[in-house]
Amino acid sequence: MEAKLKEIEKQIKRTHHFAWSPKHLETIRIDLEPRLAIHLTKKIFEQLDWEIVYQSESETEAYFLDRFNFRREKVSVTATNYGQLEVKSESTGNEMWDQGRNSKRVRLFLHAFQELVEQQDSDSLKAMTAEIEREEKWEDYQEPQDFPTPPESEETTSVWAIIYGGIAAIALSALWALATVNNFYILLLFEVLIALALAKVLSLGFKRGKFTYFIGVQWVLAGSVMLIAILYHYFQYLFIVSTGDILAFSIWELYDYRLDQGLIIEGLNLGAPGWMILLAVQPVLIYIIALSYISRSQIQLLIDRVPMPVIEHAYFHFLQGKNETQVRSELSKKGWREKGVQDMVFEAMSAIHESMELDRD
Repeated sequence: MEAKLKEIEKQIKRTHHFAWSPKHLETIRIDLEPRLAIHLTKKIFEQLDWEIVYQSESETEAYFLDRFNFRREKVSVTATNYGQLEVKSESTGNEMWDQGRNSKRVRLFLHAFQELVEQQDSDSLKAMTAEIEREEKWEDYQEPQDFPTPPESEETTSVWAIIYGGIAAIALSALWALATVNNFYILLLFEVLIALALAKVLSLGFKRGKFTYFIGVQWVLAGSVMLIAILYHYFQYLFIVSTGDILAFSIWELYDYRLDQGLIIEGLNLGAPGWMILLAVQPVLIYIIALSYISRSQIQLLIDRVPMPVIEHAYFHFLQGKNETQVRSELSKKGWREKGVQDMVFEAMSAIHESMELDRD
């Protein structure tokens, strides 16, 4: 951030908000068409060193990053057709009090925006409009002379992910059971850590097998989670039996005994329903968290397998008003003739859009 803006930031009066994910909204009148206002907004975000994650003709979003590059507040700017600019900052954490940070982001942005608007005249606005139109139409786009060659057709397989998932399930369930038996288990924390570890391992397996069929990904993940849940209880039983305390118990008798005793958390006995709910929630929670991580990994895999110049080439022709068949024809002229590799280009384009949507959350 520029030194001048840092000094201004120190002088801004804060308004504190108390709520779940607090937010602050302010609206001003502007004498600019939406795309010009958004173009100036982008310049302000860059001056403030805020991370831009989305932009359209009438809206843009960016995150304020703290000293550790964590996203703290999300700032959304919307320009309406009836001359208003709405600026909203919302906390990204689970805090109940924003200590005035959201109002600080909004007012700093508005100060910088209004100052930049005052510096514009009719000539600069015309030049800016021409620049926007040139960017929208990709008038400066030049086709690469050395166009990337298409990848060779390769079979995809989920075998590696299944193998990796099975090994991870055995290791994670054993560690989970050992921690539980030795009273190291912390409710929810272990489920989150297990989900992240499983997702990381499965992502490596999907990448090695070049497997991107999402329904298949979900089935492999579901199978791995169920294996973890089953082995966790089995290993837990084995570890308990190894102590010699309940040699006469079978695994079914052990859980029948636990249901009779009830689930006790912080001295509160939740009874048999507590145990049943816990047993049902644990695998579901692991699955949801792991799927979120794997989804991002799969999106990145779809993007990485197609060179960016090829994606840009296809996108340029779509901007020229061409349909899918015509874009396929343009790709064929560049050597990307097989339908399979052309499909990879379109999948990469969709993945980029999905990645942008995820970045907004």
